[in-house]
Amino acid sequence: MKLKRLAAIVAIVSSLAGAGVAAAQTRPTVTEGLRSVHQALSLADGGFSGPGAATLTEAVRQARLIAVGEDHLTREIPAFVEALCRQTAPELSGLALEVGPRALAAIAPDLTAPDRLRRIADFNRRYPAAMAFVDNRADNDMTAACLALQPRLRLIGLDQEFLGAGGLLLDRILAEPLSPEARREAEALRRVEAQGEAEAAQSGDPQGHLLLLGLGSDEDLARMEAALERGGTPKARAIFSELERSRKIYLMGGNASNQDRARLLKSNLRENLPAQGKVILKMGDWHLYRGYNPLNNRDLGNWLAERADEEGRPSLHILILGEAGVHALFGGYERPLRMEPFRMVEDRDYGWLQAAVDARGAATPGQWDLFDLRKLRDRRLDGADFNWRRVLDGYDLLVLIPELTPTEHIGAPSEGRP
Repeated sequence: MKLKRLAAIVAIVSSLAGAGVAAAQTRPTVTEGLRSVHQALSLADGGFSGPGAATLTEAVRQARLIAVGEDHLTREIPAFVEALCRQTAPELSGLALEVGPRALAAIAPDLTAPDRLRRIADFNRRYPAAMAFVDNRADNDMTAACLALQPRLRLIGLDQEFLGAGGLLLDRILAEPLSPEARREAEALRRVEAQGEAEAAQSGDPQGHLLLLGLGSDEDLARMEAALERGGTPKARAIFSELERSRKIYLMGGNASNQDRARLLKSNLRENLPAQGKVILKMGDWHLYRGYNPLNNRDLGNWLAERADEEGRPSLHILILGEAGVHALFGGYERPLRMEPFRMVEDRDYGWLQAAVDARGAATPGQWDLFDLRKLRDRRLDGADFNWRRVLDGYDLLVLIPELTPTEHIGAPSEGRP
């Protein structure tokens, strides 16, 4: 009797094992899974069309916090965000950007001026490398267009101030009513920065020549901080605190710098997030993952997801990348952007994107590709390595653009320089 019972148990276990093997053999690959959630998407005349447009529109409708993780300095991705602004304009209350708060505040009045581009060019020439991304044509056009669509829109600068912003910050401090002692210290530090700017302009290398990148001694900064405590306004002290925080992030080095920067991003958004209405965030894609990003940090995207849970509405995380094209890269202090052709799958950090390229098949001219990653998040996919697992957990939609084209700096820095 016992032998018969044992034989029956063995038969059941064997049957279950066989079923498991069969299931494993029929489990879809990552490429097959992506192919099953692929839809064509087009962007023209400021709006979306194609089968993917309905998926994107419904996802945007459900979310209050909409995070767009991007590849920088392109024409296509700002156009995508501008179309989101157009789609959400009646409810849109905030646009958060990867730029320093003081730099963004400095050019905010220019964004609605009839001679906007001339004003931005003048700012860029006066304060080279003082502002990230919004100093380029496509991002500046996008920001101005979103403001025109919703004049009550709150612009939110999230990042540390950019590497050349020392002069701008000191000029803003000097515009405050200061005691004679505080003014002397600020003017002395401004002269040091001006000399560093001249040296950086000659070499094109900002490292060590600018205040935020190591110029000036800790004793210089300590004296100014003490002078502002005795004879500065609250605003002057706040600006100087932001200068020191930005300097600390640049000089810290290693992943500790990324972690401190992530804390700053979260703090700036927490303090400035509108209580009502939709908010669009546009930042580099690694910042906006749910969970751990490729640096193994919990960055701004994770905070967004937790905040959305508290509010009882989902956040929407959109990853938008190009398969190939030309990257515009920082070319040096007072130097034009540097252009570099690329294929994204050849980048060691983005080789995983090959599965999406394969799932799409041959590119169709004028067509982008949308993958609804939400439908794959809980599926068991053959070959889903830790990179794809992180993408599926971190983002809801993937938009793949066959070719990215570079934007240009406003004001053509370094004209006449070697």
